[in-house]
Formats: sequence, C-alpha cells, structure tokens
Amino acid sequence: EGIGIVSANTSLTLTNSEVIVSGTEHSVGVLFQPMDEDASTFLMQSNTITMEDITVTDGRIAAVSIWNLSCSSLAVDILDNKISAGKGDYYSIGISMLNNENCDEDVLIKGNTITSDGASWISYGIAADRTKSLQIEKNAISAGGVDELPDRTEQSIGIALTAEGSSSRTSTTILNNAIYGGSDGNNAYGISLDSNIDALVIFNTIDAGSGVSDEACAIYTETDVSTTAHNNILCAGTNNESYGIFEIRGAATELTHNLFCQDLDVFYETHAESALPQSYTDVATLNAAGAEFVDNVAGDPNFVNFTGHDYHIVFPSPAVNAGRSITGVTHDLDGGARMKGVAPDIGAYELR
Repeated sequence: EGIGIVSANTSLTLTNSEVIVSGTEHSVGVLFQPMDEDASTFLMQSNTITMEDITVTDGRIAAVSIWNLSCSSLAVDILDNKISAGKGDYYSIGISMLNNENCDEDVLIKGNTITSDGASWISYGIAADRTKSLQIEKNAISAGGVDELPDRTEQSIGIALTAEGSSSRTSTTILNNAIYGGSDGNNAYGISLDSNIDALVIFNTIDAGSGVSDEACAIYTETDVSTTAHNNILCAGTNNESYGIFEIRGAATELTHNLFCQDLDVFYETHAESALPQSYTDVATLNAAGAEFVDNVAGDPNFVNFTGHDYHIVFPSPAVNAGRSITGVTHDLDGGARMKGVAPDIGAYELR
C-alpha cells in the first residue's frame, strides 16, 4: 500500500502542500479517521494531491478518504485543491467519504479541481455515504472512463451520494459545478443520488459522457430522493439510452429553467412505486406537466469545446439569459459576475 498522510486525531489541517503517492495494490493520498466521539475538524486547503496509476489486479486508489466511523461530530472543509486520482484496476476515486449512521457531519467541498483518471470497474470524482449535510460548490469534477469487461457492471460517476440504511436524511446542495461523468463501460452518470437524500441542484453543467453501452444520465436518482433542479445544462451521450434526469421511486419537486441537450433520448423519466413510468421526450410536454415544471429549454448549448470538456458557452446559445435568478448566487464558476444580461445564463458559466 501507499499512503501519503494519515491521521486518527480529532483534527487535521493541511494547507499549501504537495502530496504524491504511488502504491502497489491500494493507495490513499490523505486519510483522516477520527477514533473517538469528540468533535472533529478537517481542513484541507490549497494543496495538490496526485495519485499515480496502479496496474496490478484489483488496484484501488482514493486521493482523499474521510472515514467517520466513531460517530464524531465532524466538520469538513475541502477548499481550492487540485486532487487527481490515477487509474486503478478496481476503482479510482477523487474524494471518498464514509460516515457512520446518523452521526453529525457537515461538509463543504468548494473551489477544487477533482479528477479520477479511470479504472477497470468504478471511477468516481466524489463519493459520499451518509453525509448528513453536504455542499458541493464551484468545482470542476471529472470521472475518467472505465473499461468494458465481462461479468462486471462498470460505472463512471462525477458525484455519487448515498444514504442507504440511514434513518436520517442527507441534505445536499450542488451549486455552480462543471461535472463530467466519464465514458465507456456500462453506465455513466453526472450525478447519482441513492436513498434518503434531499438535493438542490442549481447552475451546474453536467455531461454524463459518451460511448456507454447501456445508459448515460446527467442526473440519476433512486429510492426516496427529492430533487429540485434549476438552471442546469444536462447532457448525456450513449450507444443505447441517454437521459437528462432519470428517477426511480423518487420525486422531482421542481424542474425549471434547465437546458436539455438536444440529442438526449429522454429529457425526464420517472418511475413511481406502483405506476407505469412517465417519459418526457420534449420540453413542451415537460413544461406542461405542472407549475413546478416550467421554462425548461432544449437545444445545443454551443460549448467552446464539448469533446474537450470546455463547457463555457459561446453565442448563440439557448442558455443565454434563460435562467432563473437564485438569491445569493452572484458569481459563476470562473468567479465572474452572475448575471450579465437581463437574466442569468443556464449552466456553470455565464457567457464570456
């Protein structure tokens, strides 16, 4: 194994450092695991964490891991870092967080560049389990492609959150991020939310990637997830089925002012517990579904370089001046003023 920094204390502060790690079978750049129930803090700011590739069978990489298994009341701030997880044979994860059931954990992930370079099975930018309160803001997040292998269901996901088995709900805000959900393998998701989660998803540009054999979803939710989504650009490409938003046994409370990329097979599909699925393949039908589903648009966002993952928009784009003003959101992912026109632009970036 290769581990750069490990701490079992009640607090860890890491700033302005460079950590480079290479392991033989399993490697972690920064591992924080408080061992008692005292209040704990984790601050990681302005660092460069680089994980080198692992080529052995079942090689596993996590650039940053936080394990709160002692039920500490934990405050986490991950700010302005460059975090890169190399290619692992089993999995590659930029930031991995595991919280004990019903323990207080308050997490802010802001201003980072987070990449996982790919894996043979699972590639995640951010993966969090049972984090009670989580804000993911102004990050560039990219999950690398995974391999197409027999007898495996490969996944590449930009942000993967779950609260399965927890009796308390996770509250998350995902704001002003550029998210690439990877490519190849079976499935690719920009954002995946599973079980007992209330999610506010606003001003993001989400691309689930291309080349996937089964399905690609910009936003995928399953089992008692409540989703409110405003001002997002939602793209997904696949050889089979592509979705802007796909939900199973969840509820979209509001979907407004989103831009659905024009080549999606389905803009929004919902599967209730005991009813046939509803599929919306055009925005006119979606916007007519109720007052909470209005002012969505479809078209080509006109990115600077879609295949190169430069998600800045150029004129003409249906995203321009098509957003909804959100109180307190005054800047885009670049730090530029939001808004510049008569209304904010949809997506992570205002028009240059």
